Amino acid sequence: MTNVQQEEALHYFKSHAEDWHNKAKASDEKKVNIIQQRNRYVIDIIKDRKETESILDVGCGTGDLVCDIAKQGIDATGVDFAQDMIKLALNKAKVDQLENAHFKCCSIFDFELSKQKFDVISANGFIEYISQNKLNKFFDIVYNALTPN
Repeated sequence: MTNVQQEEALHYFKSHAEDWHNKAKASDEKKVNIIQQRNRYVIDIIKDRKETESILDVGCGTGDLVCDIAKQGIDATGVDFAQDMIKLALNKAKVDQLENAHFKCCSIFDFELSKQKFDVISANGFIEYISQNKLNKFFDIVYNALTPN
């Protein structure tokens, strides 16, 4: 069951999935691309780590970060509850032949995490779409899904 805030987010991303995908890839030097900045930050974190075997990107959108990380040989999983965004992500992974890029269309609150752990979990562009109560639950979920260290 979704709440009003989730319904509004779903409606927005259903209507703007392709626009979001294009914005993520835009390269106008006169404009700041927040999506690319966020993605580079996560990639920099991974580079600074001694070893990273798996990542989870919550609210992965069109899958750009997941695919960029998968290209580095890391098992990358993206979760987003906007079906139109996941369709674009799956297509990108297929075109780029990334067998280690995985996508699931669901809410992180419904995603089965009991059998898998991740070295890095990213939630760029996700947290601002949830309530404070959900944020606390989110932190509990991802804390339990992280590998030690």
